[in-house]
Amino acid sequence: MNGVAIERVENVKIVGLNIDESLSFSYHIDYVKSRIIPFVAKLAKIRQYLSEQTALMLYYAHIYSHLIFMISIWSVAPKFLTDTLGVIQRRALRIIFRKERLSSNKELFNEKLLPFSSVVLFHQNLTIFKIKHSLFKNHVALPIISETHDFNTRNRNNFLQPSMNSALSQNDFYYRATRSFNNLPENVKKFHSIHIFKNKLKEYLYDSYINE
Repeated sequence: MNGVAIERVENVKIVGLNIDESLSFSYHIDYVKSRIIPFVAKLAKIRQYLSEQTALMLYYAHIYSHLIFMISIWSVAPKFLTDTLGVIQRRALRIIFRKERLSSNKELFNEKLLPFSSVVLFHQNLTIFKIKHSLFKNHVALPIISETHDFNTRNRNNFLQPSMNSALSQNDFYYRATRSFNNLPENVKKFHSIHIFKNKLKEYLYDSYINE
């Protein structure tokens, strides 16, 4: 660029987010794991001296905070990578709630404490909600169906999705997140209050997980 050779790097860290050259976010997920796995081990050693409430406070401070940091960006990573974070989350919660290793995963979660796969969907949908209601700076145009025609269809308030034929293009954050938002029931996405939307979205995601 301008006569200067640009150095090729496999990964670069920007404001705490590791961006690799293939945009798989494998480096960032490895980084998250390097921060939370040692803490899970420490939590297992001190759990007997802690109340459940204190153990949960430590979970949110030292595990959950790393899991959700810039999650709307890196959650498009391949599922086999993000699934490893769900395994670590469940391991931590079994320690906190004193559950056996083979106990049901569904015993660990509730509407306020969602499994990692639902946490991903929660933050994706929350980002789209903020864009839709101008609560979030965004430089990508996300047209609504009603803006393209005047027909009063039931989907008129949904986002218009372009045709994406390849698996790579369908992995685009905006494609995945708007599709997820469009598929939410009307009694979840109709609200304009972000506080109500969050609560309704958590209820919906938890019910969907329990009924899988």
